[in-house]
Amino acid sequence: MLNPYDYNVAYAGFDRSLSTTLSYRSQWTPIDKHPKKVHINAHLPIYALNGGVGIQIESETNGVEKRNELGFSYNFVYQLNAGYISAGAGISVLQKSLDGRSIRTSDGIYENGIDHQDPILTNQQISSFSPKADIAILYNSKVLQAGLQISNIIPIDANFDEFQYTYGREFIFIGAYNLEFNQDLSLKPSLLFRYNGQFVQTNIGTLIEYGSIFGGMNVRGITPNSFESIGILSGIRFGNHYTLAYSYDLVLNTLRKSTDGSHEIVFKYNLNKLINTGLPPKVIHNPRDL
Repeated sequence: MLNPYDYNVAYAGFDRSLSTTLSYRSQWTPIDKHPKKVHINAHLPIYALNGGVGIQIESETNGVEKRNELGFSYNFVYQLNAGYISAGAGISVLQKSLDGRSIRTSDGIYENGIDHQDPILTNQQISSFSPKADIAILYNSKVLQAGLQISNIIPIDANFDEFQYTYGREFIFIGAYNLEFNQDLSLKPSLLFRYNGQFVQTNIGTLIEYGSIFGGMNVRGITPNSFESIGILSGIRFGNHYTLAYSYDLVLNTLRKSTDGSHEIVFKYNLNKLINTGLPPKVIHNPRDL
């Protein structure tokens, strides 16, 4: 709800100025080697190009796997009678690594070195680089926001010595509706829908904002078998530039016996100043006799 650019590159520039976001998520603590993710992005409008540009850096660890990503994007914006339509594309470089030294198998031998007793599992740290391409479309107005991104539009293989890892195509839909009751109070229900061809993940939430403070909650999952967590979010805006938010996810499935929940911190900075609006008008010298 606070970081749309992370899920749709066509959002770049819609914060009206240079906007940066830093988020850190620690999931399912304190399970050993639990998933952790750091995400940083910056984007701004480029009026001379009728659109926006953005950059994002992400690092995610999950067990013995680690993924690093560096991406750039551009989106073209067209103004409608009621809102804007934006079409964007992003390119990234992915690094996927696997720490075979941390893998343990039931039949492995680990007293004098590492021997997994498996011809495929490595006993070293290995990595591979791969390209990635995304396309996205977004409608944005004062009251409604809806967009679809297709990530990994061309599935790419990360080639390791013993095996290949395929980055599959993923469809990501975001939607939000903004209800303003007065100048200080607003309600914003939202939806995140992700599908990779096999599994569906949904996040349904709402955000209530009163003045400079806000709070809300979201539910991950829509069926009894897919309910994963309930998230509680709170935050505050400092002046015209800074936003700080924290969310806690209470796990609902059987994993709750082993975890205290998930934590996420988001920090945003917005320059809130018009930039790259064009060259100043030509100076015309008008000499006069005094």
